[in-house]
Amino acid sequence: NNVPFRSGYNDGSFEVGDLRIRFYSFTLDTLELDRLVASDLSLVMASVLFVFCCMVLHIRSAMISAVGVFSVLLSIPVALFFYRLVFFINYFNQIHVVTIFLILGIGADNVFVFADAWKQSRHLWYLVHDLSSRKEAQERNIYGTGELETEVLIHRLVYTIRRAASSVQNTMLTTVAAFLATGISPVIPVAAFGIFAAVTVSVNFGWIFLIQPSITVWHHYKYRAKKQVHADEDESETIDKEGKTEREIQEEIEEKEESNSRAYEVLFFTKLYIPFMLKSGKLSERFRVVPILALLFNLVLFLALGIQAFKLDVPNDIPGNYAAGHMFADFLDAYSDDFAGGGNDDFVLITYAFGIEGIDRDGFKKFDPNGFRGDVVFDEDFDIVSSANQLHFLSVCNDLRNLTCIPSGESKRLEGCTDAVNNLATIPDDIVCVLEFFYEYYQATVNNISISAIQSLGDTDPEHFVGALENFSLSQDVSPYLGFVNSEPKYIAIEYRATLLNNQPTRIKEPFFDFLYDFEDSKADEAPVGMKSTLQTTFDMIFLDTELGIVSGLFNGLGLSLPAAYLVLLYGTNNIYLATFAFLSIVGIVGCVLGSIYVIGWTLGVAEAIAAIMVVGLSVDYCVHLGHMYAVAGEEGHHKRSERFEIAAKRMGPTVLAGFITTGGSASVMFFCQLEFFNKMAALIVLTVFFSLEFALCFYLPVNLLFGPEGHSGVLYGKNSCIPCLKSLSCGSKEAKGEQKTDAAAATFV
Repeated sequence: NNVPFRSGYNDGSFEVGDLRIRFYSFTLDTLELDRLVASDLSLVMASVLFVFCCMVLHIRSAMISAVGVFSVLLSIPVALFFYRLVFFINYFNQIHVVTIFLILGIGADNVFVFADAWKQSRHLWYLVHDLSSRKEAQERNIYGTGELETEVLIHRLVYTIRRAASSVQNTMLTTVAAFLATGISPVIPVAAFGIFAAVTVSVNFGWIFLIQPSITVWHHYKYRAKKQVHADEDESETIDKEGKTEREIQEEIEEKEESNSRAYEVLFFTKLYIPFMLKSGKLSERFRVVPILALLFNLVLFLALGIQAFKLDVPNDIPGNYAAGHMFADFLDAYSDDFAGGGNDDFVLITYAFGIEGIDRDGFKKFDPNGFRGDVVFDEDFDIVSSANQLHFLSVCNDLRNLTCIPSGESKRLEGCTDAVNNLATIPDDIVCVLEFFYEYYQATVNNISISAIQSLGDTDPEHFVGALENFSLSQDVSPYLGFVNSEPKYIAIEYRATLLNNQPTRIKEPFFDFLYDFEDSKADEAPVGMKSTLQTTFDMIFLDTELGIVSGLFNGLGLSLPAAYLVLLYGTNNIYLATFAFLSIVGIVGCVLGSIYVIGWTLGVAEAIAAIMVVGLSVDYCVHLGHMYAVAGEEGHHKRSERFEIAAKRMGPTVLAGFITTGGSASVMFFCQLEFFNKMAALIVLTVFFSLEFALCFYLPVNLLFGPEGHSGVLYGKNSCIPCLKSLSCGSKEAKGEQKTDAAAATFV
């Protein structure tokens, strides 16, 4: 029953009478996975179409929207070029596909910032060189064109590039820092995805400011120039100009246009959000009921979900590829759990090897896991021939059979130990002690020889003993337990089952494995020369390292990305209060997203670990945009909190709302994917942008309305710095150089 975008295996099973039939093979699994990846990848076009439609609705230009989408999509192949040919990373799997959905949302947000800055430049262009009128712009002829409209156009583009670049640059830096923080994860898929996503976001930043100015100027000359002049004249005729400067008239025109706007995102802020925050329930300038209630709500929300976040645990087994209901989903687990078989198969099977010092990883490439894995390092002193070493090996076998799972100095057995009768850490009857089988084999070939005599052969006739041991290895197929290289014994192993069940949580199996490692160390300390190099391994032990790697990568990533975000916030807003409030918003968003993951019932797997770091980069975007505009409002002469709040919400609020819709909508397409990983990433991204918007509008802006900086309070550096030692620190010359470059670039585009 295969149909487009839906595999027939999603039927789960088929029935013949009362018999329910499911089937599975590794080959079918591989083919199905490849087919679903290709099918899910085709849904990118739906995401592209959604983002394009949102751009058209917001920007009101199909041409600029089309070029904007093109510049976003162009980021992927260029990023892939740097990823593979500059950073020499060839690792690429299904997790990287998520980058396409992410960059569509992030790139669209950047386009919105540029487009909205261009719209606002119609009435704010005079701020670039502190002009008072169009007449002064013509008289000063700053850019040397000699034409008023061209001078104004260059001023507009300079204003747009400066405002958009500073805002987008800050969000880009935090997003890139967050993704790079995942690059230090020991889990290869997480690290590779973080690096690729960081490169893609960086490339997109470059494309936006290379392509958007050109298409904007071209579009202005082609379609908008005359319309805007007539529109400005019509609006100007409705304004009372008596006793007002041209700048004040332009500001009134801007306000009138905003009040008459029919755009959904503008109406939400001008007609609902701003009046509600400023007027509803207002008792005094410092006591506004609605913002206070919003802050209290977010505090309760953060505490409720943040507490749940601390309960997150790593998964007990490897997450599956398929959504619930797919025939292959959890097939192997069901096969093991629902069908009768060897009862001991449910317990962890461990190999305890002698003669192996470790693995030489020299030459191993982290991002080429299927390439060179390393070489086994054998112990040059390994000796299983001498009778003393044989006895030590047998003593380890016997000690394992009698090993109790009650750690020294304690009275209770380990939680993972399931033997409630004898408190044994192993299943005695399931221990494979290969030397015992060798003695039986040798006794069957040589009559009336005792085990002690066989052992003595290792001392009296070692060459004969080694030959007999090798013949045993070849004839009995015991290579997993006994290894030879050039007829020389290199390792010998014990295989045993612990009383620990498979797929236990980390908190249960980690202390159990630590107990076994301690036992191994104690036996190595008393071992004779030639038997001191040992190694215990099993899948659960290896997967435990992956689980711990996810957790350590998560905390290391947060430890890097959160401080990096705060530094960028300080740089971007130049205000301690604005940066601190934004940082608190990020912490709140991270806590709420992680808490929601626990409430949903998920564990801290690869997707969740990526999302936990990714949320720092995505959540900071909205606060940076709003905080930057709050700071800009102060530079424009608006010093009261309410004025700066209103300007930030009015000018940047619609951009933030449009960015939320495009990012959330682009990611929501992945809900229709058939692979479980894409479904999870869709939910995680939607949760992230939802809480980001909620905290931006219901925490960050309200807290600035109530306690935000006024005048020059909280300024970090410059002549108005609140820190005396930073008053002399000025970026004036650096900013001047940057402004000169911006002016030159804008003139070139025009």
